[in-house]
Amino acid sequence: MNILLVNYEYPPYGGGAGNATQQIAYALVALGHSVTVLTGGHGIGEQDRHNIDVIHVGSVRASKSGSNLREMWSFLVKVCLWVLRQDTGYWNTAIIFFAMPCGPIGLLLKWRLGMPYVISLRGGDVPGFEPSIHWLHILLKPIRHSVYRKATAIVANSRSLSELSRATDPFPVAVITNGVDINLFKPSGRTNRETSPLLRMLMVSRFHAQKNLLRTLAMLEHARAVGIDYALTLVGDGPEHRSILHFIKSRGLNDVVSLTGWVEKAELVSLYQASDCFLSLSLYEGMSNTILEAMASNIPVIASDIAAHREVIEHGINGYLVSTEKIDTLVAPLSEMSDQANVRMHLGTAARRTVTDRHNWTAVANQYAMLFTNDASQTRRHRSP
Repeated sequence: MNILLVNYEYPPYGGGAGNATQQIAYALVALGHSVTVLTGGHGIGEQDRHNIDVIHVGSVRASKSGSNLREMWSFLVKVCLWVLRQDTGYWNTAIIFFAMPCGPIGLLLKWRLGMPYVISLRGGDVPGFEPSIHWLHILLKPIRHSVYRKATAIVANSRSLSELSRATDPFPVAVITNGVDINLFKPSGRTNRETSPLLRMLMVSRFHAQKNLLRTLAMLEHARAVGIDYALTLVGDGPEHRSILHFIKSRGLNDVVSLTGWVEKAELVSLYQASDCFLSLSLYEGMSNTILEAMASNIPVIASDIAAHREVIEHGINGYLVSTEKIDTLVAPLSEMSDQANVRMHLGTAARRTVTDRHNWTAVANQYAMLFTNDASQTRRHRSP
């Protein structure tokens, strides 16, 4: 099949959803499909390196880490104009990431080119996931329902996100989880981590209120006060950067917390491999790519006890689930991992086994392709002119 992927963010722009789009594209090509990615911003296509044609529509994009509503609107307008210029459809099908702002593009593709499409829900596009934009979901409800009604399928990347969507909108939502590249994200093979007295922790995150970073730093400050010896590397950037920097300086955490900004993938792999544990205390999530990457790297994860995290982490088996309400809830798991290297090894081994068994991009891509295969008898096919 010739498959069109549509997402307003795609590496180097965006976070987890952009990365997922790229990995699904790679996996679809490996399965024998032809893939085009339609995305925002400006850039050079990747067809020479991965046999993927990346089309940048030239929409407004100021930051690599996130988009505001104006920039999302710019992408929607640019892509709609692009679709209207197409006379025939080279693509058989489309996967549309984010019901909003990208969902209406699916409607236009179906009307203009007769293309079936799948909607892939990622989190903030689901009512109830991001409280700050509840008003926008109410306003866009008629458009969202039109998008869902015409879709071949609606997919969420976690069971909890599927349930949240169905609680608001009366449409069936299948679950296709995120995957992880287990050949890229893997154990280092080194043993020096096991004997180090210093617990090396890693966080990779957008600096956004959803990620609960200020609360996490306060909990780590308490852990330090009761004697936990650690060093934290914090990878990322975003709207809370200034507040986080101020917190670190005002609380005297400069000597134990290092900020790197966003890093290239090769450096990120090295950071995972050099770490003893990974922290993610988000208030809400869909399916966290960074948690899967950490688990694939054979390091245990300490995560907030929320529905999405419970889908991949079993407390005490392949990581820890903790409440973020009490300031001292990090102390016990950090103490255990600091004192017992064999605990880290056991949890890390189980973590990698979890993602190897359940989360690989080939299986994810194949599940998406099967949605169209099952609907093939009703699909209008298009060929190159």
